[in-house]
Amino acid sequence: MKSVIFDLDGTLADTSRDLIASANIVLCKMGCGEPLDHRIDIITAFKGGRAMLREGFAKAGQSLDETWLAKQGYEFFLEVYETNLATHTALYPHVSSALDTLAEHGWGLGVCTNKPTRLARLLLKELGILQRFASLIGAGTLFHRKPHPEPLLRTITEAGGIPDRSILIGDTKTDLDAARAANVRVVLVEFGPQGEAVKELAPDAFLDSYQELPEIAERLVGIDHNQARICA
Repeated sequence: MKSVIFDLDGTLADTSRDLIASANIVLCKMGCGEPLDHRIDIITAFKGGRAMLREGFAKAGQSLDETWLAKQGYEFFLEVYETNLATHTALYPHVSSALDTLAEHGWGLGVCTNKPTRLARLLLKELGILQRFASLIGAGTLFHRKPHPEPLLRTITEAGGIPDRSILIGDTKTDLDAARAANVRVVLVEFGPQGEAVKELAPDAFLDSYQELPEIAERLVGIDHNQARICA
């Protein structure tokens, strides 16, 4: 069976405002004020809670205790973020219709994310699309995370797919590297936090709008891995 696997943050939904707001709450509690700005720190937001807290401490000119970050700080961030999962988060345009079309044409659908699995499940439920996916693998489900290929390969298997007829939709080099390691085709979105800078990564195709995804997916599964990559 053919399958389309999606990254979550920056790919299916713009979660940056809620991520940064949650990090600022933690930073404020630690005496750093609210140093992170959505417009400036959006790429840092998609690198995760630890990256945001490190950046916040640095911007505030304060030293960060890595032991605190590993044992208390990150867990505190997750607790705060769980209560603010979808305050400002929204799906990118045409996600729902693209998922419907793909399912109608026999694609198995899954989500492979480095977001903790429980939070990913809660967020997808809040966004009203959890039931669309046959599989969900996030941080904590397996020992490895992307860019290791294991999470992607497991997501494909649980979605009923096989790697040779599967595609990963993502927004970062982490997604690209995971797909390459798994020998899976990869499409990078141009509307994510890195914008058109993803063109430097040379994926198999680019996605400018989810309206284009069903056509791109059908085209890519007919392309042998040894053929030249395309840019759609």
